[in-house]
Amino acid sequence: MAKSATRYGNGVIFNNRPEIIGSYEATEKYYRSSNSQFDKNNNYILSNQDIVVIARNQKNGLLTEYSKVNVLNINQMSDYDIATNKAIRTGINVILSNAHRRYTYTSPVYSDEISKTISNYQAGKLTREEAQAKIIQLEQRNQLEYINLLKNGPAVWAGSSSINMAIDKLNYERMVTNYNNGVYANRGLSTFEAPNVLDTSRYVRENIKVPDIGRYLSWLKGQMAK
Repeated sequence: MAKSATRYGNGVIFNNRPEIIGSYEATEKYYRSSNSQFDKNNNYILSNQDIVVIARNQKNGLLTEYSKVNVLNINQMSDYDIATNKAIRTGINVILSNAHRRYTYTSPVYSDEISKTISNYQAGKLTREEAQAKIIQLEQRNQLEYINLLKNGPAVWAGSSSINMAIDKLNYERMVTNYNNGVYANRGLSTFEAPNVLDTSRYVRENIKVPDIGRYLSWLKGQMAK
């Protein structure tokens, strides 16, 4: 089937991904000699302008993902300085290489469509050429949407404030549900009336080490009893 996708169970694993090729000069050379954003293997090749826009929009995410970016003040750098900076180019490639993240954010709908296309080909409803062309088109759209997310969406990478807030809110809601469903009743923890709004402004989010979990749960029980 198509080189861009591999069938796995009922879904599809994407083998193609956006990527940065070499240096600033190598990228300029590629776009001077090619009339396509996609290389012969159907990978989206970031332009130097893509790199600049992503770096400025995702600077907080880059700080989290690649420590060598910490010494840079992206806000005070020129576009050329950003596009030629090795740490920034490497940091963006780290983001691009995370297949799980790409799938989570942009790929589910395309995975389903590609899986259907493969099934239709196997059932004789599409020729090989028709299926191949459709899969390549879907894979390209998937990559373009991911690049658009990086250029225009919020920084939602591991450790960023937006993802931490979302995780804390989700964990709180699950905890309330578990308490009210009596999940912890055999541990002497009763249900409680959850407030409409959780005020977390007076708490500091910290990584809890394994030996501290018991002490943390005792504290949490006390908080829930108030």
